[in-house]
Amino acid sequence: MEIAHFRAMGSQMGIWLDCSPAIATSLFAQAQTWFENWNARFSRFSPTSELSLLNAQGHAVVSDEFWQVLEIADQAVRESDGLFNPLVLNAVQAVGYQSSWSPNHAPIHLAPSQPAAPLVAWERGIHRDPKTQEVWLAEGQALDLGGIVKSWAADTACQRLTAFAPCLVNAGGDIAAGRVLQNGSWWPVGLVNPFQPEKDLLMVAVSRQGVATSGRDLRQWQLNGAAKHHIIDPRTGDSAATDILSVSVVADTTRQAETAARSVLILGSQAGMAWLSRKPHLAALVVLADSTILMTENFRAHLLQTLTQETVL
Repeated sequence: MEIAHFRAMGSQMGIWLDCSPAIATSLFAQAQTWFENWNARFSRFSPTSELSLLNAQGHAVVSDEFWQVLEIADQAVRESDGLFNPLVLNAVQAVGYQSSWSPNHAPIHLAPSQPAAPLVAWERGIHRDPKTQEVWLAEGQALDLGGIVKSWAADTACQRLTAFAPCLVNAGGDIAAGRVLQNGSWWPVGLVNPFQPEKDLLMVAVSRQGVATSGRDLRQWQLNGAAKHHIIDPRTGDSAATDILSVSVVADTTRQAETAARSVLILGSQAGMAWLSRKPHLAALVVLADSTILMTENFRAHLLQTLTQETVL
């Protein structure tokens, strides 16, 4: 097994290839270039990125890749019943998340000048012309595609690499697994314990699927005495008030898994589990702030170990 790690898109990236070292070296170099290019295009922290220029100008003819991400963002909005909304940049900045995240440098900013307010609905805040690939943002609206770009990048990189070898791509916790290993095994994936981040909570097995975890355990800070985190509830425009600490989802694609995990976290345990019950194609594990563990029945099929309540303590 050949492994490469590098930083891109504000996160740690990892790629596993089941092939010879000679083949892997070339593929790793190509993959790192892909991620660097995607970061240059989609970063909200770079004033010269395609995303930042669109936000600044309110109108642009976008690239093919940018259009593709907007298309899957539109699909994610519908799949999540509006709980995923890319028009979230102003709200994210208002709660204090204005610079690239580092565990040793939590956001510290003054309180927002305006109280939190529900986000503008996606279909009202953006207009797209598929013939020209022109995009217009409604006045005062700005995009933050970070919630979906990494999962799309993981899926895209995995799809490209799978043409050469069995692979797994971990894009900052958004994991895309390709075809089975050469020995016929599925890919083992560790899910981080939100109470002990240096340890895995458990291991799951996946193949040609995506795994994503959304949580408020890592990216959190205080703003004027109030706890804040980066998962915004579009219904309030503020950090989601939820009893869930983290949600892990297995789906057909990493993008679907990421969208679902974020949606369930926003909803909270009761409404979130009810939402999942209407989507049997999703398998989910939910860890509450009080260490209670919930899971969908189909999640058990992915487990590589027995999960007990003591696992998280």
